[in-house]
Amino acid sequence: MYPGRGRSCPRFSFRPTLPQRPAAIQPSQPLVPEPSPSTPKIDDAPIIERQQPVISAAQDLEVPEVVETPRRIHVPSNFRINIREYPKSEPLPIIRSNEIEPGEIGRRIELIANYMKVNCESKIIHKYDLDFKFKKFIDNVGDKIAPEDNEAMQKFFARILPKLAQIFIDLNSNTFDRLADKYIYDNGYNIYSLQEIDTNTMNKEFELQVNNRQKMITVDISKVQTIDLAEISMYYSGRLPKISAVTLQFFEILIQNICLKQFELYRRNLYDASNELSMIKSSQKWLKFVRGFTTSIARTQFGPSLNLHLKTTCMISNDIDTLLQLVLYISNVSDIRSLSANDFPKVNKIIKGLQVFTQYRGSKIIHKIKCLTPRKPNEIEFTIKDKNGEKIMSVAEYFDERYNIRLKDYPTVQLIGPANLYVPLELLMMVDRQFLSQSKIDPAIQNDLLFASTNKPLAYFNYVTKFTNDLADINPVKMGNFGMDIVPKPVNFFGRLLVAPECVGNRNQNDRFVSPISFEWIFISFDDRFTMYDMENFAQKLKSIGSRFGLRFERCLKKLVVQIDQRRLAEVPRIFSNLIDEFYDDNNLLILIALPQTKYLYETIKQIGDQKFGIITQCLKSIKAKKSPRGYIENLLLKINGKLGGKNSHIHPRDLESFDFDCRKTMIIGIDVNHPGHNESIQCSIACAIGSLDDYFTKYTASIMAQTQQRKEIITTLDQMINELLDEYNGCNNYYPSNFIVFRDGLGDGQLELANEEISLINKAIRNKVKNGKLIYMVVIKRHGTRFAPTTPLGSPDRPVYNVPAGTVVDHTITDPSYCMFYLNSHNSPLGTSRPSKYIILHNDFGRKQINMDTIEKFCYYLCHNCIRCRGSISIPIPVYYADLCAYRSKLHLEAQYALSGVPFENLQEFENVVITKLNRLVKIDEKIKNKLYYC
Repeated sequence: MYPGRGRSCPRFSFRPTLPQRPAAIQPSQPLVPEPSPSTPKIDDAPIIERQQPVISAAQDLEVPEVVETPRRIHVPSNFRINIREYPKSEPLPIIRSNEIEPGEIGRRIELIANYMKVNCESKIIHKYDLDFKFKKFIDNVGDKIAPEDNEAMQKFFARILPKLAQIFIDLNSNTFDRLADKYIYDNGYNIYSLQEIDTNTMNKEFELQVNNRQKMITVDISKVQTIDLAEISMYYSGRLPKISAVTLQFFEILIQNICLKQFELYRRNLYDASNELSMIKSSQKWLKFVRGFTTSIARTQFGPSLNLHLKTTCMISNDIDTLLQLVLYISNVSDIRSLSANDFPKVNKIIKGLQVFTQYRGSKIIHKIKCLTPRKPNEIEFTIKDKNGEKIMSVAEYFDERYNIRLKDYPTVQLIGPANLYVPLELLMMVDRQFLSQSKIDPAIQNDLLFASTNKPLAYFNYVTKFTNDLADINPVKMGNFGMDIVPKPVNFFGRLLVAPECVGNRNQNDRFVSPISFEWIFISFDDRFTMYDMENFAQKLKSIGSRFGLRFERCLKKLVVQIDQRRLAEVPRIFSNLIDEFYDDNNLLILIALPQTKYLYETIKQIGDQKFGIITQCLKSIKAKKSPRGYIENLLLKINGKLGGKNSHIHPRDLESFDFDCRKTMIIGIDVNHPGHNESIQCSIACAIGSLDDYFTKYTASIMAQTQQRKEIITTLDQMINELLDEYNGCNNYYPSNFIVFRDGLGDGQLELANEEISLINKAIRNKVKNGKLIYMVVIKRHGTRFAPTTPLGSPDRPVYNVPAGTVVDHTITDPSYCMFYLNSHNSPLGTSRPSKYIILHNDFGRKQINMDTIEKFCYYLCHNCIRCRGSISIPIPVYYADLCAYRSKLHLEAQYALSGVPFENLQEFENVVITKLNRLVKIDEKIKNKLYYC
């Protein structure tokens, strides 16, 4: 171990107090023959499908929501820490810097970041691969395994890999006990060891209980790789150009392996789920929030480092002992027999896939829930065989006769596994420490979760240090054996504060729009609860507040109330057609629509307005429109003027002229790909490229393509899309741009090398149009674990501000020396700890004297201003944000066509093949709104 590891950081101690289980029902006879104690028993339930994260702001209805104050959540006293200072941090010298010199402009500001120094020794690691198979496939050497059988087998083993690996390790305890803390298992297919393992002498067969049958499993263990950790010291001494990904990945696996002794792994994050005091109560008695973290080993300029970022997730409360309790709490009823038909979908959304256990057979058997059914035990019958032959009996009769258990008139639960496996609700107990996907919870709980996961910088960095200390203390012997030592002190360094551009029309919240648009409008309510009276009131507010910004709502052509539910979606195109036939005559027309909560109605309106008629539409949530909270109308007006072709604000020409390249001959391009979620109706990906058309970077055009290869991030048709943008630019300006600055969203750190294909396609398109065009291609990453904050508070002493101000840039110390990159915090964050955006420059045709780091950082910061959705700066450059919105809007167009087609789900693939062809022909949007920000 290395000397001098700091321990001066605040420590937290938690004493868990876990609730006791009630006494189990004692069975009289097992339902099925129990396996022998020596035979491992595995639940053959399929794994839960990965759920998608909570819907993003870009996916909401168009008007930005005014954030409501969350309901107060109970936070344990040990989490209500009155922290007045940061943990001890330390400046660290730069060992290897990037060949591109960092920027210099801006006021220096001292920062602390969630990166901790990692010391590494040179060790040799032997990597072994585990391959599990059923023995019957090995014995039949001459027989080929059918692809479907092989796929099913691999899925089965993938679900239970940790259990199988532990059985194998226990079976070869002599070998692994001798290795002790000199091997690790990665929770998957691999074992890493400091010593070579003699695989020839190992036991490689064991029996497994699968669906009440004995199966013989064989294990093939083979050495697949040797990892030399000396790569790290050689890289930082300049003797190697890069560190292999497998080397850094090994240290991440080591940390995860050590943490699993104390923390629970859920979706690659680690949570302190066994400690009841580390949980935060929600407004629901059955749910709690649990703190945790995610870790990664990063290449930084001061050496290898641990990046630890806080996480908070939902968990079924350990106070819930039985499934019956959970169902009562979720449905909010006092008697389970009073559940209504509407309660079952609500309950099943939560409990599907959760683990429960039974003990009526004489042993604890774990199952997964499929659904709660309204059928009672006396209503479900099945055929059973006995010595007298077959007979039909109900579930209630079966439990009475076999176990002497008189069942109550409660709903039954269908479990995952053998067909028609039903168990009475009152016999199911909850397994402890079960996490809950955020997609299963309602918006109110999501709001509570947001509040519980919000940490001010002081609390954030103290929790980071607390978890780092915990991690380092779990098994220092094993960590030392593998030559790793973590110094649990966050690094501090100096960043720089850039000056914001002067924005014409954006000096304060009440500035008039630079170019307010003239238009006519129609007001429709598709919600009969938003009456004509409500429409008149809302129209008056629009006129009153709109006049302050120069936007006039005088020419309202018609107001109309028509109730539309999901059964009447097909009437929406007819309503639009009638209105347009009556009122539209190449005028600048806006249709303002108040919406109820009707599935696919929003998507239908956008598809009809954007694609079929080329009319700008603006949707409102009728509930919000009735309340019209402060700022709601103002935000709405920003979007309306921008969508219709007006200009809310722009960067002052003097600031744009300060750059060493000509902004008048520059096109900025934002690129993004929208991928479908597992539960979404449309399964193709949508690629979008947004290109600027004017000198001020306020007007944009879009090119959209559908990709049939699901979740393929690289855009193979990017040259065609860039060609479309260039032709549109030439049509508006009568010349082609000579400078191209591309911002690519959606690529992760592990996909950067794939960008070379896109860079080649962009260069190909540019060369076809422009003789000496110059390209900058950079990736913008929003989802990462880097956080930093000023070491001393800003603002006045009575109102200190601990978050970094807008314009804070960092391009050294915590950046990867292998890439030209920087972090830019371009927005103000009143809540929590601010998240900067990460910029990685992968291609630059300009010389360093013409466009250096100062120029690129300043230009990126400027482009974060003048979004038509808000007055201030945002967290990413405008073209990236617009590309994200546009790609998502195109996905809505597909979903609307699916909803209107009436195609059943089983024919969805055939429907997509037809619609994708149609979309690639029609999604270019009607010419009347092609160059408008219809997607904002």
